[in-house]
This record gives sequence, C-alpha cells and structure tokens, in this order.
Amino acid sequence: MNFAEAQLALFPTITAAATKCGYGLGVHQLYGKATELIAAPWVDAAVEGEALIRALAESIGLPDSEVWGPFECPFGRVRYTLCVASDIQFLVSVIPRC
Repeated sequence: MNFAEAQLALFPTITAAATKCGYGLGVHQLYGKATELIAAPWVDAAVEGEALIRALAESIGLPDSEVWGPFECPFGRVRYTLCVASDIQFLVSVIPRC
C-alpha cells in the first residue's frame, strides 16, 4: 500500500470522528506525502479545536507523541500535524468557533 492509499483508507475514520465532534472535514491540498485538511465547526455544539484533534488522533490509534502543534496560522486558524508514519501526515487546520 502506498502513502496515498493509506491516507485514503484512514480518511473515513477521521471524518467520522470529526463529525462526532461537530466539525466538517475536507481536503484542501496535497503536499507530497502530506494531506492538508480543513476542519470547520459545523454545529453550535462543536468542541474546541484541541479536543477535535485528540479525537482524530484517537480514532486512528495515534499516540500524543505523534501529534504536533498547535501552530498559529492566518485568520485565527490553528494547525496540527498528525504523523501517522514517516511518510504519512495529515496537516489539520482548525477554523475557530465563533
């Protein structure tokens, strides 16, 4: 299985975790072996961004040591990196709740 197939295999799992946390999750773009995702609050009861990231990592069995961030981004976004393997990363930009 190559890195793209592995990322695609994990996407339904992390999308389901995001939905349970009140977020919509979408692909923004690919950076080599990393996929940049946008997490947008979708319901009023959406959890805080850090709780979302913990839930995403938990859903794929990722230990805290493989979650990097938060990193501040423009427009109030906060980015985290989920390092699934040396060649598989999800860069998750969380849009702040209003």
